[in-house]
Amino acid sequence: MSNLLLKFDRVSLHFEDLMNKNVLAAADDLAGTFQNNRPFPFLVVDNFFADGLLEEVRSEFDMLEYGDWRVHDGKNEFKFLSTPEKQFGPATQIYFSLLHSSRFIRFLQTVTGIPGLICDPLLKSGGMHKIPTDGRFAMHLDFNKHPETRLDNRLVFITYLNKDWHSSYGGQLELWDGNEQSETVKIDPIFGRSVFFAQSSKSIHGHPEPVSAPDNQPRCSVAAYFYTNGREDGADTEEHSTIIKRDIVLRGKMRLWNNIKYCTPPILIDLYRRISDKH
Repeated sequence: MSNLLLKFDRVSLHFEDLMNKNVLAAADDLAGTFQNNRPFPFLVVDNFFADGLLEEVRSEFDMLEYGDWRVHDGKNEFKFLSTPEKQFGPATQIYFSLLHSSRFIRFLQTVTGIPGLICDPLLKSGGMHKIPTDGRFAMHLDFNKHPETRLDNRLVFITYLNKDWHSSYGGQLELWDGNEQSETVKIDPIFGRSVFFAQSSKSIHGHPEPVSAPDNQPRCSVAAYFYTNGREDGADTEEHSTIIKRDIVLRGKMRLWNNIKYCTPPILIDLYRRISDKH
């Protein structure tokens, strides 16, 4: 297997080099950091995956047409998610296959201390995420049950694909203290950075700062959720969807666009988005 060579359009990579072996080997050491981090257990890891693989994944975003995205557009959320039916490009499929491998899941279980993690090949709410100019997501708690299997949502794993991303471009992932209802951690979505955190009633997160990168550059990432059959941590298991913890206050052109959108026929809004997506 170590000699298997994967050939993409612009790069060739050995299978065993797709994930950083040093990070995988450090699972026991990383466990303490993850579990002691505040405001809730999380970990930031740079260079977990080969740059060449992630560059190919990012290029495959540009292959998607407007109809390949689900658009979430409201006051508290504006983002694009790949449709569950979309056939991913080869690099993206390989990335998710790595995340769903037994080797990777054992790594996650060791770091997080969560036994019996189950991946989701359907990628419900996961997949390819694109946040356009003015895109945002208010501080929130994620859904706590898989919509089909009803398994418990325990962990989300995100890898960012944004080269030369500056803090001034917005879109930072924020992790909040649930008691103080205030920002505790802010993470720049830079290329090759992976973030994963435990899902619970304390896991308030989002990126309320709108994206404003030059040349309408979107904030791109790939995300996967992991589940368990029941919870051992005593958390409330009453099912809920996404819970917004603090509304976003729209100002200026975003407020104007939000008002226009609600008095314009949806077919015209959809046509405008399709045209904008091609430029």
